[in-house]
Amino acid sequence: MTSSRGPILLYALPLVAVVVLGISTMVQTGGEPVRSAWVLGGPTDSDGPFRGRVQLKAESLGAPSSLSGETIVLEAIQNDHRVQRKVQTDATGWAEFELPLRASSTIHLRVMDQVGTILAEGKPFLETARWALSARRRGGKAPRHEQGPLSARIEIEKRVLAVPFEAHGEVVVWYNEKRASGVQVELRAAGMDLTNAVRGRTDERGRFPFSARPQEHVASLDVTVEHEGRRLRFDQLLPVVPGAYGFVQDEDGIVVIAPVPREEGWFTFVREDERLAGGRIVLKETETGQSTGRIPKEIVPSREDLYLVLASTADGRSPSTVGYPLQGQAQTFDALDAYLLDGAPLAQHRAEKKRRKIRWALGGYVGVVGVLTLVLFVVRVRRADKKLRSSLRQVGATQTTSDDSPLPLLIAVVCLFFAFSAGVLWIVAR
Repeated sequence: MTSSRGPILLYALPLVAVVVLGISTMVQTGGEPVRSAWVLGGPTDSDGPFRGRVQLKAESLGAPSSLSGETIVLEAIQNDHRVQRKVQTDATGWAEFELPLRASSTIHLRVMDQVGTILAEGKPFLETARWALSARRRGGKAPRHEQGPLSARIEIEKRVLAVPFEAHGEVVVWYNEKRASGVQVELRAAGMDLTNAVRGRTDERGRFPFSARPQEHVASLDVTVEHEGRRLRFDQLLPVVPGAYGFVQDEDGIVVIAPVPREEGWFTFVREDERLAGGRIVLKETETGQSTGRIPKEIVPSREDLYLVLASTADGRSPSTVGYPLQGQAQTFDALDAYLLDGAPLAQHRAEKKRRKIRWALGGYVGVVGVLTLVLFVVRVRRADKKLRSSLRQVGATQTTSDDSPLPLLIAVVCLFFAFSAGVLWIVAR
């Protein structure tokens, strides 16, 4: 019984080691996805709640992907003040959040999954003044053109134009520094189509309204003003934002329009000192080749000096992002959520630490198997050699018939040793 177990173990141990190596290679090659979170948000020092959006993502073999329908726990700590909120990711892995915090204290933010694994952690900080200063501003009041006592200026309702959405504007006329009514105004457009009267007179407030639909990314308006024998003519370039989303307000909320077929859009309501609600809009293609979606009325904040930031991506890092004024402000306020936390480095470090432990454990296992195999091999060879010598003596063979050189055994042992050593080094070095 003892003699039969030796060969079985001698064959089985290396075979088991090879199988374990193969399985570990397959598992590590497939790669367990590394999960982490990415946090974007507005100012952290304002008196109102801290608002932003968070994305849950996974990376496998260097390819990132978003995780939808997952529950994320956000925990914020400010000294003895602790608040926790649960949010669920949408189809793109993003979720909006709001945390009622104290403006004067440093925030320690922790993002976790349902089982408590930390996906991102740190102390996000963004000053309101810095956030407002980094916002791009476009449009504004055009320069005032003058010819003697007669002067005029063009004003665009949304401050910028976007192809191919209809925009509304006015030509405002002054005579002797007073708003002039009944003044003859004539318009000619380049790079856009005028969709209402191109000739008429100003109203009692000295305004001549017009509507235009830009067709190109460079548009201008040629204006001729005549009053009491005086004539003023000027040409004004109008601000056009390539690729920008448009919108129309109605009693049920805001309809967002993409100029080309798209599946989604992103919106954020902001003021110049505060980030408010935001989210993702699901867009559907229309017969005109555009895509539309709706922001419900109940989501629109009832606040003064409100802007609507529309973007094609969640982070808004695109030249087409525009923060439209909703209450007549002089310019756009293209404010973006700041990159506040990225849990990917922490997750990668944690995953690499885990892989290192597995490699060392696997290397130790193969090393032990190698030592046992060597011991069994030497024992087996010596036992066979002893049996051979006994058989030779029984048949009367002389001592010189057998080879007493230890070199073959030594070579076999060294070969086994280097074979298992190579396996251990390969595992640990991966």
